[in-house]
This record gives sequence, C-alpha cells and structure tokens, in this order.
Amino acid sequence: MITAYQSSTRGCFEMSKKIYKYLSKIVKSSDDHNLECLSDLPCVFTEYGFKFSHQVFLQPAVDDVKLLPYIYPLPYELRDWTDLFVFLGCFVNQSKDLYLKFIKDVQDYHNTDAEDNVHQDRKMVVSVLEKLEKFVDDIPPSELLLPVENDDDSLELVKKELCSYSDHHYDWLSSDDLEVRIVHKCIPFKLAQSLGVKQLSQHLLLGGESMMEWGQNEPLTTSLNNLLRQYRDGVAIMKELVQNADDAGATTVSFLYDERQNEDARTRLLSPQLEQWQGPALWAYNDATFTEDDFENLREFGGGTKELQSTKIGNFGFGFCSVYNLTDVPSFVSGSSYVIFDPHLEYLGHEKKIPGLRYSFEEEKISRLLSKLHGQFKPFNEMFDCAFQDTKEYDGTLFRFPLRTPLQAAKSKICKISYGRTDMMQLLHMLWNVAGQILLFAQNVKEIKVFHLASNASTPTEMKLLFESSSVPLNEPLMNKVQKSPLKKVNSLFREHSGFQWNGKVYQHTTMVNINVKSFPEGKEICENKVGSESVTWITSWHSGKGRLCRLAEKLSGKALPLGAVSTPVCQGSSGWKPVCLKDLPSGFYRESHMHCFLPLPVKTSLPLQVNGYFEIASDRTALLSQTSDDRQNLSWNSILIEDAISSAYLTLLQKLISLGQNTEVPYYTLWPLATD
Repeated sequence: MITAYQSSTRGCFEMSKKIYKYLSKIVKSSDDHNLECLSDLPCVFTEYGFKFSHQVFLQPAVDDVKLLPYIYPLPYELRDWTDLFVFLGCFVNQSKDLYLKFIKDVQDYHNTDAEDNVHQDRKMVVSVLEKLEKFVDDIPPSELLLPVENDDDSLELVKKELCSYSDHHYDWLSSDDLEVRIVHKCIPFKLAQSLGVKQLSQHLLLGGESMMEWGQNEPLTTSLNNLLRQYRDGVAIMKELVQNADDAGATTVSFLYDERQNEDARTRLLSPQLEQWQGPALWAYNDATFTEDDFENLREFGGGTKELQSTKIGNFGFGFCSVYNLTDVPSFVSGSSYVIFDPHLEYLGHEKKIPGLRYSFEEEKISRLLSKLHGQFKPFNEMFDCAFQDTKEYDGTLFRFPLRTPLQAAKSKICKISYGRTDMMQLLHMLWNVAGQILLFAQNVKEIKVFHLASNASTPTEMKLLFESSSVPLNEPLMNKVQKSPLKKVNSLFREHSGFQWNGKVYQHTTMVNINVKSFPEGKEICENKVGSESVTWITSWHSGKGRLCRLAEKLSGKALPLGAVSTPVCQGSSGWKPVCLKDLPSGFYRESHMHCFLPLPVKTSLPLQVNGYFEIASDRTALLSQTSDDRQNLSWNSILIEDAISSAYLTLLQKLISLGQNTEVPYYTLWPLATD
C-alpha cells in the first residue's frame, strides 16, 4: 500500500486507519510483535502521503512553526492511536529534539547543492532558532547549527562553536583570520547573543592564555587597593621595576614618560573599552627576557615562585602590583609574548571575566590576528627598538603603563589617584634624586636612563634623554664581563640538591665602582634637574658572615642568603683613597645613611656609610620586619645578619681603607660607628 499510494487514491486513508487500529492493539497486548521494522519504512500516513516516523509529530499547537516539507503533523483522524505512533518513533510535539532534527535535515538537503527553497528554508531555520532560545543551555554547541554568510548566498549551516557575529567595532576583522564563520545577516544580533554565539572579539580574546588567576573570596581590585595603601613613596614604583629587572639579570633599565595622545590608535583594539587607555603612559624597558617562572609569578598574585629562589630579592610578585598606583591596565611584551591585565574585568571584554591575558606570537594564528590590531600595538612600534609584530620576538621586556586620568581615577576600585603632567614631573624628579643610589648594591643592573616623548612627537625615535646613571667597576677584570653577582657567589656556598647544606666556606669581597649621574637640558625643563654630570667612587665590602648566619640560612633551607655589605664614597688624594662624608654627595645619592635590601629602603641609620643586607623586610619595602612580628625566626635572621655578616663587612672595609691609604693621614677612623642613645 505504501509503494502503491497516490494522492488520488481516496480509499487508502480508510484502509490505513484499519491497519493502524489493528497494529495498535498488537502493540498494547504484547511485547513480542516484531513491529520495529516499520520504523525503517515511510509508514505514517499524512496529508502529504506516507512519511518516516521521525518526520512526523502527533500534537500540533497554535504557535507551532510550519516545517514542511521536512516535518509533518499527524492527521487529526489518526490521533486515537498515538501509542502506536510513539512506538514507531514519531515526535509527540514540536520540541527541542524535533527542532534540532529539522535543522539537521535542512543541512543535509542543502549540502546536496540544492538551489531551491533557499529563502523559505532559511526563514524557517530562523523561526526554529527563536524557539530554541529557551533551550540553549541544554544544547551542546556542536549540535546547534546556524546559517552563515557565504559568497553564493546558498543555505549553509555550521556548528555554533564555529560561528561568530560581528558589530561595527570589528568590521575590519576577517572571520577567515579567526577560522570562524559569520552568522547570516538574517540572524539578529540579539538572537545570536541569546543563542550563545560569540562576537568576533571574543574569538580574538580566546586566543590568549589566562593570566593572574584569581579564586579568592574578595575581588582582585579590593586586594590591590589594600596592597597599594602600603606603597606611600611614589618612587617606590620605579624601585620595584628596577628590582624585578635586577632579579631577571637585566643590565640596563630605561623609563620613558610618553605624552602622546595616540588619537590615530583608538581603533582596531582587543576591545573597544581599551580606547580610553591609549593616551599618555609611562614605559619601562629592561634588557632581560621573561622566563616561564617570571610569568608564573605574575599569574599567581601573592604566591609567586620567587620565594623559592634565594638569588631573587623581589617580594614574591607583590612588587609589580605597585604599578597599579599609576594605571588600571598595565601591559608588556617580552620574548614572544604580549600580556595585558584588567583587574576590573571590564576593559578586555572577555566573556569569562579573566583579569589578564597572554598571547604568544609563536603561534601562527595568533600572530596573524595580532598583526591586524594596528591600534593596540601602534604605541609600541619603535619604542626601544620594539618591532615584535614583524619579528615575532622582542629581545628584552617592555612595559606600558597608561596613566590614569581624573575621570578614570574617580571610577577606579583600585586607586583614586590620577597622574597628569605635573605629577609625572614630580615622580621623575624623585627618581633623579636616587638615580645613582639605586645602582650601589644592585646585582646586575649597571645603567638607568630616563627619557621623555613630547605630545606632538610622531615616533618614539624623537624621545629625549633627561638623565642617566651608570655603574663602572674599577677593580674588576674588564675582559671578563660575565661576572657572578655576590648573591650567586654566596648561593654557591650551599649544596641545593642536598637540602641546602652549607659547605663551610665564607664569602668576602671588596669592590670599587664609579657611579656616574648625568642630567641633560631636557631634564632641567621636564623635572627641574640641574644640568651637569657627577661621578662618585664607592668602596663596597661584601661578607657572608663567619658561620653563624650561614648555619641559620642552612636551617631556613635557602629562603634567605647570608649576605651583608657596607659601602662608603671615597676620593683619591695625594695620600691615597679617603672617605667622603655622605652629606657632601651630589644629587642622585642619599646624603644620610640608609638601610638597603639591594635597593634603598626609606630607613635611616646613624652610621657614616650605607648598609645593605638580605634582610627580612615588610611587604611594602619600607621597613625591616617589626619587632612585634610573631615570626621569631625572621627577627633572629635580621639581628644575626647585622651582628655577623654586616659587622664582618664593616671591619673588612676599614682594613681595606688602611691598605689603600699611603700614610697615616688618611682619616679612615671617620667611618667608625659611634654609640648612640
């Protein structure tokens, strides 16, 4: 009957009803009827002839979508035998599963290059997608098919996970670059969003690796705000960046105050919300490249890996967070990576609300995408020889800190301080006041330069040098430029693979360096520095102590290294080298004695020289750990460091001065420590 049926065969319908009635009784009376074979035949009668059971639904409703010629309603006269039709595989009503089946059938039909009914079928698909909105959370992305744009306007359906939609902000971005398809214009933006289709920008952001994972109970902005309360000194930001560079093994550090507004770099960004951060910025460059450990330090805010690296001084990743005094959206390039942070979770526009992203230029797809972001990277072009969009690699590390405006400061949950021209001039002047001092106990950094780029500059090559400082050794072999730092030499006294066991040896060394500071005419104009150059010779005595501190370091398993130092400025006269009083030093140096933890601390001493050590210090680097601390071992460390290593270094320095003097007139006794109340 199925094969012989024609629409003109009027008696067929009545005969079918009798057959369905009979089969229904069989289905109800017994499980042993072998009727499953009917599911493979077009055995369900409809107004359009016999159809397969999966093409038919039983209970039409007034708001149903007309799905002909793919899905058919069961005639009203046959609804007495619904049990039979459900058994055969018919849909009960228009449901999620029926809609998905319909879209798949449409795809199969038009994959045969069928050119008919394109407009009608596309319109039906849109209607079905509107019905599927409420089920979207229950549908795997690979099972939901969407119509997409193509060149010949044929009906092409693609998995949702491979689809995207665009808005006017990303008209310049090609879907081919992202290896996704753009949903057809017949799909409204709101429907695409409701169905969970990602914008082109989301596919772009998904190319980045998550940075700064945050799973704490309080928002990241709150934690940063609490941390920044500790950084009272504006120049502390610069110190922390120098310290991080020193830890990374950098030999040169540069800062640049960039006043450009970059009006021509306000489009083609990772997200439109970043437009407001394309203006004036502070740049920081160093010639070391980030390692994976360095990236991990930034990723794990407050729990970085430096704690396990005794030759690194930086405070476990907290130091970098000081830059949030200046900005809410720091970014940098290093090696083949570009990293950008967004603790507010509102400027990157990432759907998963990630506070930071890292992109690798080593990945061809990502590299091709980022090359399209002309606005995002235009400020970087030619900045300290940066051309990573072309070379895919940057030899060094270059930070960009867009300065917070008053409007942004009012909205910021991190810091309410804005930085304008006057503020930056003051900050740079503060840096000038310690430009030489910073290099005194640095382990690797030998040079600091500070530049300015005017607002009307067309390229970074127009930057002007404001001031610089440099450290030149006087008693080290010039031919051997790869000198181990004192920290690394002391670290070699311990067998790290044997539980940080001390080998019983002591490290002591005395160095002489010239630290030069120079200010240029542009420096006088921008930060009111006195134009000119000065050179100060320093004698520094390093010592690991005579054993007591080393044994404690062994007990602490390398969390700190036994190393202290003292340093005094000297000048050469007819009778040899003699000490110079600190108060007579030029700009760029402290004129009073200060404690240092390799970089200057705002902690004064009554001694006539500068003091340095691997101290346990407060997280804000403003003081040695308080005597009220519960960690007695840390307090014991600081005391023994002074009593053992620093005292030994002090004595060695005095002996060195005697040997450098040619007669008894050298007043080395002026460096003797005096008792105070």
